Amino acid sequence: MEHIIAVVCNHYRIAPDTIRTMRESGKLLKTGKLVDIRRLCYWFMDKYSDASLQKIGDSFNQGHSNVIYHLRCIEAWKETDMNLFQTLQKIEDKIKQEIKIKNEDELITETHGESGE
Repeated sequence: MEHIIAVVCNHYRIAPDTIRTMRESGKLLKTGKLVDIRRLCYWFMDKYSDASLQKIGDSFNQGHSNVIYHLRCIEAWKETDMNLFQTLQKIEDKIKQEIKIKNEDELITETHGESGE
């Protein structure tokens, strides 16, 4: 799940800690943009991880009901905002690339481990 948060945050050029705590330099940030970025993290984590909604919420100090609410917001938002659709595609491509690299690395590790190298 960490790689998903990293990809989403990197897309928006913010630190993952900022999205987790909603704080930057000690200041509480409840801006709409940060909330939207956190929503995108929830959505991609739900789509690309096997984590429960509770576990997803726990990674942001939130409950599962909060995650459900924000997933519904994304679904409604997707239907009305073409820019969001394009953003989702860009981020999704990056996440898929990260997953592919991770899987290739795991395969290489398994292969070398079996051969004793």
